[in-house]
Amino acid sequence: MAIATSAGAQTKLYNGEVSVTAAGFPAVAYFRKGDPAKPLVVFSPGAHHMARIAYGGHSGARREDFLDHWLAQKGYSFLAVSYPIDTPAFAEKRPEFTARDWGKQLIEIARTKIQQNGLSNKIVVALWSMGGKAVQPSYAAARDAGVEVETTISFAATPGIPGLISYTTRIDMAPSGYASRTPLYAGWLKQLADNAKNNGGRAIIPEEIFRTEYVGDMSVNLQGYGEVYREGKFELDHMAQATDYGAFNFDAYPLVTVFENEEVADARHVLADRANWTIYNVNTVVNRYIAGNKIKLGELGDERWKKLVALTRDLDDRLSIEVGGNHFFFVGERGAKRTAAAIDEAVARTRAVRAEFEEILKIPLE
Repeated sequence: MAIATSAGAQTKLYNGEVSVTAAGFPAVAYFRKGDPAKPLVVFSPGAHHMARIAYGGHSGARREDFLDHWLAQKGYSFLAVSYPIDTPAFAEKRPEFTARDWGKQLIEIARTKIQQNGLSNKIVVALWSMGGKAVQPSYAAARDAGVEVETTISFAATPGIPGLISYTTRIDMAPSGYASRTPLYAGWLKQLADNAKNNGGRAIIPEEIFRTEYVGDMSVNLQGYGEVYREGKFELDHMAQATDYGAFNFDAYPLVTVFENEEVADARHVLADRANWTIYNVNTVVNRYIAGNKIKLGELGDERWKKLVALTRDLDDRLSIEVGGNHFFFVGERGAKRTAAAIDEAVARTRAVRAEFEEILKIPLE
């Protein structure tokens, strides 16, 4: 299905942004064409953020402080999609938006850009923070649409396993029906200020611009604390949310490359991300590569079996890349440049890992 573009429908868009409707919901999309032979990098942000966090564009912004600039240097086409949140970039509020809608929206827009611009049919999906909830929905949508996911990258992202963040946190509902967590903004601004200090002291995103143009209230369905939006209320339903995220669809995940940061300001991600995503990567091998292809392990022979064991056990190292920094590790010139290089490495590593599994199992793999 083609996306619908609403040129001029909004008055608060940055240069290069367009308002679109995809999967039945509004989105703000930013696209820059690169080398058609390279995979399209598709980025979607974490909780309460516009995708602008990856390309900037506000008054006074330096392109070098944002990931898009450095991906352009490497020839990648770049698509950044903002899901509906309560900022001046969106005319309507859609608190019923789910992770399944999110995944379909990302792929629908990506597929349209691929077709319109003659790009290869391959994408790299980069999901930040809360974006971990869209890993399985976006992969499922890509398979349905015939789009090939080269790798999905965790930008300090959290999987949708119930209770992984908290089983007890409850979120305030704004009059819009969206979830409101404005007290979090101060901590995010502190991390951005730290990044500014590490990049010559210049402001990357001034506080007032950040608060009014980069963040806003959003659907509680994406938060990951078990609350869902039903008939104008927040209701606790961990299983419904886990199902929406595909938390237990262990046979239907992509290989996930983990970008590991290091600062105590983002301690939970620093300590847990590799282990969290390794669960899914190993089960991709067990449930999708082996069981899904009806591989008879007893017929591999001793040498191939040992190689399979070694490669599977080594996935946490092979598919983890250190990028340093805090939760906003990709914002600011130094971190943005380093992250673009890490995306190059993530593509190469995933291709190599997949090729090794194909050699061991003697079958082609997605």
